[in-house]
Amino acid sequence: MNSVVYYNQGTKRYHDGDYNIAIDAFTKAIELDPTDGGIYHNRGYAREKMGDEQGALDDYKQASLLSIGGEP
Repeated sequence: MNSVVYYNQGTKRYHDGDYNIAIDAFTKAIELDPTDGGIYHNRGYAREKMGDEQGALDDYKQASLLSIGGEP
């Protein structure tokens, strides 16, 4: 599978309220494409919903770095 498939799975699971499964799917997507800031951003949303504030902040920071051309 490619990162888009996992990204779409994560997005669906997020909207269904299955945040742990969404995080797993987004993590797999990141493993396949660590340069896509949108995946980090969405995983941050799911982590925030799960109460993982530090994990969410880390993902939001990585998403921001990637959007300005920083290193993954």
